[in-house]
Amino acid sequence: MVVVLFIYSMSFKVVDLMNIKPILGYGLQPILKGFSAGQLSFFGIELVLFLYGMTDKKLNINKGVLLGCFIPVGMYVLTYILVVSTLTIDEVTSVTWPTISFIQSFEVQGIFVERLELFLLVTWILQFFTTHMLYFYFAAKSMTHVFHNRFSTNLIILVPLIFLLANYAKDLGDVFIFSDLLGFAFPVVLIILPFATFFVYGLERRMRT
Repeated sequence: MVVVLFIYSMSFKVVDLMNIKPILGYGLQPILKGFSAGQLSFFGIELVLFLYGMTDKKLNINKGVLLGCFIPVGMYVLTYILVVSTLTIDEVTSVTWPTISFIQSFEVQGIFVERLELFLLVTWILQFFTTHMLYFYFAAKSMTHVFHNRFSTNLIILVPLIFLLANYAKDLGDVFIFSDLLGFAFPVVLIILPFATFFVYGLERRMRT
């Protein structure tokens, strides 16, 4: 976050807030249309369900969960304002990676590296590994609870599955298709699946009593 905020602070000289006006000029309909694509940015919040189940019940993690949710929201809002204010809406919709194009749109004189997109890419790579680590751990842990086998065995089983999924995308179009599928899966994993699980658990508990 320190690296990203530093890069953003260097971009103020090229930011023009007039490019984001008029705000809500076309009403709420464009925002609702972009909901399916925007929700993919928050994919991962369902890990909170796993954290609640694997954390000491005496530990109050509600504040940590709220902080962990609001920080990304603030960063996304800030990123959106800066990128659109610099590139304009027309250019944002025409480039593949608007944030990278935004960082490449300005140079910083007087430091050892004038182009700052390298630092942004480094932080993104760290985020990729961190996200993979969490999902990999929780997937293996969940399989251990479901199939009652060893945790290390599930780690070995997941490796070829992850490899096959990683090689699914042959080009950028396949990457976007895979992203759309994840976007549709997001409400299922976050809302429908937990309620279905609670219903089955409650029904099973009632049958036992």
